[in-house]
Amino acid sequence: MDKWIRFVLAGIIAFLVSACGSGSSSSGGGPGDGSDVLLASTETFNLRAAWIAFLQQPKVLQADTADRDSRGVPITGRGTEYNSPMFPATFEGRQVWAQSLTAELFAIRNGEPNTSIASWVLYFDSDYTFVGMSGNSYTVVDTPSPFPASVRIGNAGLLYTATNFTDASKTAVSSTTRVTYAIEPDTANSVIVVLTTLVRGNDGAAPVSNTARYRLTSAGTLTRLSETVTDLGPTPRVFSITYRQRGSASPTASIQLFNLRAAYQNDLQRPQSLQADVTGRINDIRVAGQATVNLSPLYAATLEGRPVLAQSFNVSTQLLANGEPITLTENSVSYYDAGYNWLGATAESYRLANSMPIIPQFVREGDGGLIYTATEFSDAIKSTITGTEYATFAIEADTATSVILVLNTTSVNTLGVVTESSVAKYRLTSTGTTIRLSETTSAVVPSPVTLTVTYRQP
Repeated sequence: MDKWIRFVLAGIIAFLVSACGSGSSSSGGGPGDGSDVLLASTETFNLRAAWIAFLQQPKVLQADTADRDSRGVPITGRGTEYNSPMFPATFEGRQVWAQSLTAELFAIRNGEPNTSIASWVLYFDSDYTFVGMSGNSYTVVDTPSPFPASVRIGNAGLLYTATNFTDASKTAVSSTTRVTYAIEPDTANSVIVVLTTLVRGNDGAAPVSNTARYRLTSAGTLTRLSETVTDLGPTPRVFSITYRQRGSASPTASIQLFNLRAAYQNDLQRPQSLQADVTGRINDIRVAGQATVNLSPLYAATLEGRPVLAQSFNVSTQLLANGEPITLTENSVSYYDAGYNWLGATAESYRLANSMPIIPQFVREGDGGLIYTATEFSDAIKSTITGTEYATFAIEADTATSVILVLNTTSVNTLGVVTESSVAKYRLTSTGTTIRLSETTSAVVPSPVTLTVTYRQP
């Protein structure tokens, strides 16, 4: 993955983790200090309380992106970011809160569509202070401390520093991160929170910076506005993100309830044979082709010595890469109890749910949550744990009688590095029907692979 993509969401993460701010601030005077905004120039804003409320809510954010290729040709695109609610996890040997964050970016590059996804798992202590992160590296905050409670125009200071290791063994440092904040004027009852992130690699390369802007109101609401990522290397590049502000494009869907659990059970109980188109990259080589996806009806089986229901999943894919044919076949089996709750699966690994999955009965646009966490083993003997899988959901707007169900899956290996991310989208209708739309999967080991499956609609 290009370096500029790796740091596209540096500012997003910087804000999410900035609860570790030192709390120190300094005030300046004169031009630019906000004295021209009469009320805001003297008002204080509870940044910590706003931060906690912001963190506790699941979010789906839409954005427009802009970039330039190596020749300076403009590239435009779009992105979606999914933030799960908090859930319990373990980090550095202690119990913490965690949040899963998945970003999906789409752009036309050199005349070709390019989809990228990436996932992170962020870790917080009991008072929502950020302590670390799993992503394409393993991050540990150097000195966690609370977010400053009160800020006003002109305040500025260091939020935190962190060390980024190649993995959880912490034997090799890949880079360091430094995040600072500044409070700028906006309106009489709001300010702009500016977060500046600087990531310095240990390879001597020029740093990458991110400037992220958020609106903080006196009512305690935080809104993401924009981000600018700058690669300060020999050929500087700038990548910008402008977040779309929530409007009223789908007033009916935003308030209508959809029976997710009934639709999920109906989907499980019917066999399906689906045709799909496949695009993506394998080792940075563009591939394209088609796939056939077959899901069996439920049948009786045994898992961990007890009777369960099972469903077989078979995918046959034919691709072309540089004119050469590639055939891929995947077979897996998922297991469910009598109430259709997911218990585990067998494929290239053996996965078991750590607790009963949470599938809400009714959902509406804007809802989201954790579905399950699962332990991954190398095989059914369970002698070797290979990682943890996190599955979350989000509900997006679609039409007056439907919403989009987004399932995000993130796999983290035992070294604390994200190895695979998946974003699957379904249309959920008011009549209780689910329609598979697409799925994008990105894996980083043993080699970089990103594939998007788009299901053909009847």
